[in-house]
Amino acid sequence: MKRFVGYILLGLAVSVSLVSYNKRQQQSDNDRPIVIIYDNDVHCAVDGYPKIAGLRDAIAAADTAYVALVSSGDFIQGGIVGSLSKGADIIPILNTANYDVVTLGNHEFDYGVPRMMEVLAPLKAEIVCVNFRSIDKLQPYFAPYTIKKMGKKKVAFIGVLTPETLEAESTAFFDNDGKQLYDLCDEGLMALVQQSVNKARAEGADYVVALAHLGEVGKYFTSIDLIGKTTGIDVVLDGHSHSVIECNMVPDVNHTPKPSTQTGTAVVNVGKLHISKEGKCTTTLIPANSISYESASVAQAVADAKKNFEEFTSRVCAQADCKLSINDENGKRIVRKQEAGIGNFFCDVVAAHADAEISIFNGGGIRADLPQGTVTNGDIVNVIPFDSQLCLMEFTGQQLLDVLETGFSLLPAENGSFPQVSGLKLNVDIKASPRIKSAQVLVNGKWVALDPDGRYKVASSDYLMTLMSSKPTVLKPALGVGYMVLPDVIKNKFGARIDAKYKDPQGRITIAE
Repeated sequence: MKRFVGYILLGLAVSVSLVSYNKRQQQSDNDRPIVIIYDNDVHCAVDGYPKIAGLRDAIAAADTAYVALVSSGDFIQGGIVGSLSKGADIIPILNTANYDVVTLGNHEFDYGVPRMMEVLAPLKAEIVCVNFRSIDKLQPYFAPYTIKKMGKKKVAFIGVLTPETLEAESTAFFDNDGKQLYDLCDEGLMALVQQSVNKARAEGADYVVALAHLGEVGKYFTSIDLIGKTTGIDVVLDGHSHSVIECNMVPDVNHTPKPSTQTGTAVVNVGKLHISKEGKCTTTLIPANSISYESASVAQAVADAKKNFEEFTSRVCAQADCKLSINDENGKRIVRKQEAGIGNFFCDVVAAHADAEISIFNGGGIRADLPQGTVTNGDIVNVIPFDSQLCLMEFTGQQLLDVLETGFSLLPAENGSFPQVSGLKLNVDIKASPRIKSAQVLVNGKWVALDPDGRYKVASSDYLMTLMSSKPTVLKPALGVGYMVLPDVIKNKFGARIDAKYKDPQGRITIAE
């Protein structure tokens, strides 16, 4: 009998202990914070993905926080793996890294909407975008938001894409006859966002995270507008402008400060959003070179993707006397707001390829440095990764001035349409209107004033025509995709050598402030 009573008491003690443990465990689960690892504008810098995934895996393994991995767009274009596979070979890497949610960037549209949809079909991550729609349908192509349960809390992720994409990627949104097929709802965009925020909250979302591809400066809407014209968003994980912003506190409609952040581009940094058990949102940028964690499976996926193009990318096309950079000596990007030696070089190469008097290459199309020493085809792809077709056109002098004026219109701010040039000398005053005060063209070895009524042979990409209201005459429409044809031009017309004269600007564009 005593033994039986002892068993009962022991059982009660165990039960009490288990109840106590379960309560402690439940309390622990409730107290566990949320961590969201984020990136933006990776642009096919695939060597960064093993570290992004490694960091996320390390946090998950520590079992001290609920963790998710998200992206704010521009991941299928901008480098070798994306360019040479037209985006497809990026997806297995993202799937191996186990992304939870992504939104669209403007460069997801580079290959056209049908190709984008084909490329994204195997992506395991949920895609959210509140404002990408068919012109004749009210419903968006992708869910405006998704809600993820993280422990006892629900986190809503809302995707927002800059309406500037309609202009920057116009060939994806219009057919050959100029009929618009798709829309990004620039009118009423903030109302669409607010509607999604309200719905997510009504469905029980404790936190609302905006995955935005807007940038903090822009022609239409910015991440600052997104916060300032809405309420209910807890934090904006932004992209598009390649800015490095650890935390910018922006007041919302109710004057409550909310954080907005960007990691830069090409995995220079990895973002970490920490949501405490009390609901405080803190954003931190972790320099990628300081991350010691690496996912072996993602590293293997990256290696497999690179192997597909190794034969082409490893070919040597030149020896460079110096490094050509898109940045100044302080590491600040200049190629989108002033003359750059690397811009001069590629404009000269394009002009030689097309046998043109003048060449224009938009600064936003020049994405990386060229190394000193051995230069491979792969290096060229990294610098000019986009699939725009090179062509030879006939411009009037006035058409030329108009398109150049568009490129200078946002100075002193950066502009992807900023023109790097060959065969031109331009004096620009950013306080004047028009901004181009004088323009000269090289004719038979002499500089002469540009004639507005004259006609000039201009080499560029077909992207240039999307910036023009008055279309030039196309003389040769298909001179090849730059990264495919220019390596041979460098070999054959530049003696497989990149001269040290291209290290610095050469006085082609003078800007007065």
